[in-house]
Amino acid sequence: MTYIQQLVEGITNDEFAMMQSMIQHQAFNIVFFMVLNLIWMSKINAGIHTVRLFHYAALLSIILWWGRLDSKYPDVDVLFLAVRGHIGGLTIALVDFMFSKTGFLMIPSILLGNAIWMVTYGIMLHFAVGVTGFPTRGLPVADSIYSIVPLYISTYFIFVMSGLSSDLFFSPVHRLLHSRWLRKFHTEHHKFTELCGPILYKASAIDDVIMSLCAAAGHSLLIAVLLQLGLGSFYYSIIPSFVALMLPYSHASDMGLVNLFFTVPGRLNYIAYHRMHHMNQDLNYGLTAIGDKLWDRILGTTTVSVPFEGFTRQRELGPRKVSSPLFKEKTCSSTGTKKKNKKGKAAAGFN
Repeated sequence: MTYIQQLVEGITNDEFAMMQSMIQHQAFNIVFFMVLNLIWMSKINAGIHTVRLFHYAALLSIILWWGRLDSKYPDVDVLFLAVRGHIGGLTIALVDFMFSKTGFLMIPSILLGNAIWMVTYGIMLHFAVGVTGFPTRGLPVADSIYSIVPLYISTYFIFVMSGLSSDLFFSPVHRLLHSRWLRKFHTEHHKFTELCGPILYKASAIDDVIMSLCAAAGHSLLIAVLLQLGLGSFYYSIIPSFVALMLPYSHASDMGLVNLFFTVPGRLNYIAYHRMHHMNQDLNYGLTAIGDKLWDRILGTTTVSVPFEGFTRQRELGPRKVSSPLFKEKTCSSTGTKKKNKKGKAAAGFN
């Protein structure tokens, strides 16, 4: 508690102002996408180019907003870089939901999950950078935002390394959450038959804390290594903001969205890789086959199923199933069994 108190007491006026700006941005995002969904509900039957255009527009607006924050508040803690990354991530998740087949989502529970992720992730990164002896404030964040070409090149490397580093913690802990002792905390996350970005945050509070700690631990380790190698001043700002921004894509409704910025071979498609876990909870506990194979070897298990090209090219786009607001939730059983609907037809539930 003393550490948290010191962290709160150390917040500067610029950081308070930045928090106010981020809260306003978050509120605008929620209202905007609620209105957009109410207007377009059951009318969206978009092709892949339209979907990608919406994602590019959302990402561009987020990056421009970050640039404005960087120029106005240049000396902020890594904690706030992580917070703004998760706020941007919620925007991306809502864009994905708009084009998905997911029926309903409870906005309050999604907001709670997003808040848990951003706070836990941010505090963990702040602690990790502080332990290395490097400052948690004052690194040239704006340089990385505006240097688009080096940012593009280096981000590919960072995404690969952040996936591998997070799987050092995520893969084994995720296996534990599927054990009979801890499964009750993780069941909520597996109730949906159709995936979309916000489902990253749809879990019990304990599950959200554990999963965000795993991601933050892996990314903190990567930041610490980069800082020790003298590469931290550039990559330090990419990881808290950009990697957090991209996390909801792990549950994206369309597996082709992995190619928004880079052409990724089907066997390396982390969206498809994690989709297979939601179809069969005995497979693919991490986000990368490399991480899972490492833990399989340590634990003497076999859990890896690599997506094939035909699977990764399947599109999940199409008209929305329902015509109701975002506040009612429609889920299915996570047991993988078939249930009868009112007309007597079988409705499949997937893990």
